[in-house]
Amino acid sequence: MSIPLHTQDVQPITLDDVPLPDADFQLIYQFAHTVDGYNVVGSFQNTADIANDPTKTDLLSLRIRLFFAARAHRHASLQSDSPEMRSLVAKIRAVLQDSEAPE
Repeated sequence: MSIPLHTQDVQPITLDDVPLPDADFQLIYQFAHTVDGYNVVGSFQNTADIANDPTKTDLLSLRIRLFFAARAHRHASLQSDSPEMRSLVAKIRAVLQDSEAPE
């Protein structure tokens, strides 16, 4: 099933906008909220569907997955680091590096 996307409020990002995977966790957490996954895909369920699908590796899906991971992290009242979020940041950076590479 295709999920309708509402991308008008999604700001484009560059590699410079994305923290390094080993950055302070608070920077990663803040970056995760630069997209509102619920708004972009229209519901909690659609956001969860994307977040739980590891085959979703395009830039927007990775950003939505990171957003959802940050929300889950907060709702679980975790104060510690999140290897999952760091991994998603690395994947986002890789996609951007590929798209910004000269041809």
